[in-house]
Amino acid sequence: MHALITDKTVIQYPYSINELRRDNPGVSFPSSPSDELLVYFDVQRIFFTLAPSTLAGEVCEESLPAFNDKDDRWVQVWTVRDLTPDELASQNLLLGSEIRAQRNALLAGCDWIVIKAVESGASVPSQWAAYRQDLRDISGQENFPITVVWPIAP
Repeated sequence: MHALITDKTVIQYPYSINELRRDNPGVSFPSSPSDELLVYFDVQRIFFTLAPSTLAGEVCEESLPAFNDKDDRWVQVWTVRDLTPDELASQNLLLGSEIRAQRNALLAGCDWIVIKAVESGASVPSQWAAYRQDLRDISGQENFPITVVWPIAP
């Protein structure tokens, strides 16, 4: 990954070798330009850093790279911030959909109990009926979809 940097000011990030070629049409660049050649055109290699972990309700975003004096190179910079209310609502909507899909798969996985009971003219065993009802009630749990307590199959 590269950045166009002039006088230690990031002009464009990310900045690709193709963009370097486009911005300098009169120059013939090798397929893999050396760091020394890139620096001549104010292009710096950006070294990867690990993104920090986040907590629930947070997001990690890449910021503009910064010069690391200790290592004498440009590195990725990460910023952790709280999700906006809209982002949190969108994330919860997606999480809720994923949990409901998992719930539906669990219900489908025990449909054979209901089918077997109906075919034999018997009622669904009470522990299976309770389990299936608990699955259907998942989305009504307090703090859904952040916290989900899954029922245990009999």
